[in-house]
Amino acid sequence: MRYVLTRIVGIGLTAIGLNAHAASHYPERPVTLIVPFAAGSGSDTQARILSESLTGQLGVPIVVENKPGANGTIGASFVARAKPDGYTFLLGSATTNAANLSLYPSKRTGFDESSFVMVGVLSRGIIGLFVPSNFGWKSVDEFLAAARSGTAPNLTCGSGNSVTQVACEMFKITAGVDAVTVPYKSNGQSLNDVAGGRVSYAFSDRTAALPYMNGKLVRLQAVSSDTRYETLPEVPTLAEQGVPDMLFSSWTGIFAPAGTPPAIVHKVNSAINTWLRSPSAASLFEKTGASFQETSVDESATFYHAEASRWENYIKKTKVSVN
Repeated sequence: MRYVLTRIVGIGLTAIGLNAHAASHYPERPVTLIVPFAAGSGSDTQARILSESLTGQLGVPIVVENKPGANGTIGASFVARAKPDGYTFLLGSATTNAANLSLYPSKRTGFDESSFVMVGVLSRGIIGLFVPSNFGWKSVDEFLAAARSGTAPNLTCGSGNSVTQVACEMFKITAGVDAVTVPYKSNGQSLNDVAGGRVSYAFSDRTAALPYMNGKLVRLQAVSSDTRYETLPEVPTLAEQGVPDMLFSSWTGIFAPAGTPPAIVHKVNSAINTWLRSPSAASLFEKTGASFQETSVDESATFYHAEASRWENYIKKTKVSVN
């Protein structure tokens, strides 16, 4: 019995030693950061600014590689299958690491929630209800009254990804309106049709909407959060206007394949938080209106699990499915 205990303790100490060794010598070669969306996307821009900071902090090149397609599942699947040695990371999001977990079966994508460890949260962007600038109602309350009375017929909701598609369906259920969800390849495309009067309204992230807002083509009628954003204090929440349980944000974060040594995960988490305190991060988030908060590895894991569970409930309630 003493021998067995001694051996167990010895194995545990060896593992701790190897973990510490891995972190002290890490990294020894370039690190790849996979972006599961196209070059020029919001995720891509964020990844390239972050990579500059991590390159300086970690002392090796952080190479951003785009692997777009299948609503982000191609890039996410690549990282899930990668060797968990700290040299491949994913810039994930509410789409790739929350909504898609319930929209797509793991047999199809090759990953599920347990395939990743969340290294750190990067940002939490604004998702809201956007309407044409000449929208005939001053508030969501007025609009819903018209929709329910039949004076606002043939309603359509534009969506550009899985997050906003589910938002459209949740709005129909929660607000009690009859509307057809119109899918687009991007939120920008849906907003273009909102601006042109071809779609009644759309859910979108604020970053995609900025050109249309600056051109006074669309306006942000409400945000889908539990409280108003500090950057947009004049815009009410949907809950304030009688539509509760609409909590959507276009968050992003860094993920590693499950099994990546904890010491490496903590080292990269520390580097991410250092970047979040930098002028380059502040400048980026000021432009997009996103909020950010430093998170530990444990806090990131809690956030990841909560978001995956939230999205599982949303998709069960809306019965949204993909082909």
